[in-house]
Formats: sequence, C-alpha cells, structure tokens
Amino acid sequence: MRGLFGLRPRVLALIDLMQDIDVILPVILALRADGRFALSVRVSRWLSAESPRTAALLRRHALPFRLVRRTEVTAGAAPSLRGVAAVICASESSHPAHAAGHALAGRASTLGIRSYALQHGFENVGLFGVEAGAARFASDVVFCWFPEAARPADLPGDTAAPLQGTSRRRRPKRSGPRPPRPRTGRHSRNRAAGHNS
Repeated sequence: MRGLFGLRPRVLALIDLMQDIDVILPVILALRADGRFALSVRVSRWLSAESPRTAALLRRHALPFRLVRRTEVTAGAAPSLRGVAAVICASESSHPAHAAGHALAGRASTLGIRSYALQHGFENVGLFGVEAGAARFASDVVFCWFPEAARPADLPGDTAAPLQGTSRRRRPKRSGPRPPRPRTGRHSRNRAAGHNS
C-alpha cells in the first residue's frame, strides 16, 4: 500500500493518559511490523512527566516519539496533520479527561483524515457504567472489546455508529461427554506400575 509518490501512508498515534500505553502499544508494534505504514508517535508532555513508564516502554521497543503539549492539542495547534493519512488515539471521547484525543480526532475529521480510537476499561466513558451514553466520539471508528451482540441497546445512534467490536468469538461448548484422552507422562506410568498418584 503506497500513497502519492510511492510514500507509505503516515499514521499518527497520540498517547495522552497513563493507561493509554497498555492498549495502544500492541497496535503501534503491529503497524510497525506490517511495514506498509510510516508511524509517528506523539506523547503529551503531561503524561511524560506523570508516567515515565510510557517513554521507557516506547524506548524499550525502539519506537521514536515526540512530546507535544496537551494544551496545544486541545487548542488544535498541534501536532501537525500535514501528510497524515490516519490518526489513532488510545482514548477519545467528549469527556473532559479525553479532551486531547477528542480534539485531535475532530481536527482529523474536519480535514478528511480517518481517525480511530481504542476503548479501554470496563466502564468506558460513553458506553458503560454511570456515564453510559453521556459522551460522544469524534473518531470514525472506535475499536471496542465487546462483540456487536453485547452492545448496549440504549446507546444513542451517533455513539453506536462508529463502534467496531474486536473480541474473538467463543467456541461453542461441546454437548455430550468428552472423548477419553490417551494417558501420557508420569501418571500413566504410575498407574501401569500399580501406583496411585
């Protein structure tokens, strides 16, 4: 997948809250391993000061990143979206705690750039818990851990529309007795010798 002039599409990832690194790191690593994308990682200065673990994990995985002021992100002044094909935020909604991701996803949308968010936490703002349905998303796609069948029925349409379930389907349970397994290892040798374990 090559963009204009044979360049790889650039994906900009924003990491702004302490728990963001845990959910977005596997995605960033997969994007890098894929090889089809150029990756730009931005970490808020606030997070860098509050949680040195984020920068340490990025460095451990040889992922270059730049610091960005949270206030500049929420004001729409940073980071630059020139040449960006997609934006991914680990946390994004209209909730005040997610202001930086929400502002960035909104800017991307205004410019026609695809934006993605990752749900994390069981009581994700806008989806479950005491604030269910209270927040809105600016991202085109919000990856969530629950399957579509488990989506809360009372979510407003504009909240439900961007949700994309990522959970794996469970295997159906077998009905009836399980077939016997061949005995191997220490236990089968003990039984053959007349010992109980």
